[in-house]
Amino acid sequence: MHSETVTIKRTTEGEPDEDGVPTKTTLEQDIERCTVDPTGTKESVGQNDIVTGRWLVSTEDPQDWVQAADTVVWRDNTYEVDGKPQTYFGVLPHTEFVITETKG
Repeated sequence: MHSETVTIKRTTEGEPDEDGVPTKTTLEQDIERCTVDPTGTKESVGQNDIVTGRWLVSTEDPQDWVQAADTVVWRDNTYEVDGKPQTYFGVLPHTEFVITETKG
C-alpha cells in the first residue's frame, strides 16, 4: 500500500513571445507514497470506439499541489485529473483524486 509515485504536470501560459504567442511553462511535482486503484472503464461505440479508464489515486499525506485538469504520469502512461481532489483530515489524513485515460 502507498508504494507508487505519480508525477503531476501543470502547464501555465505566460507573457507572449516576440511573435505574440503565449509562452508556456510546465512545472512538475512527484508525489510519492500513493496507492493507485482501478475504478472502472467505459466504452463508447459509434463512429469511433472510445475507451475511458479511471483510477483512484490516494496519497499517504495530504497534498495541496494537485488540481483538477492537471496531467499525471504514472508508470510511463499519461492521464488527466478528473474533478477536484479531495483532502481528508483527522485519523487518516490524505488526499484522493481520480485520473482518467481516454483511448480511441
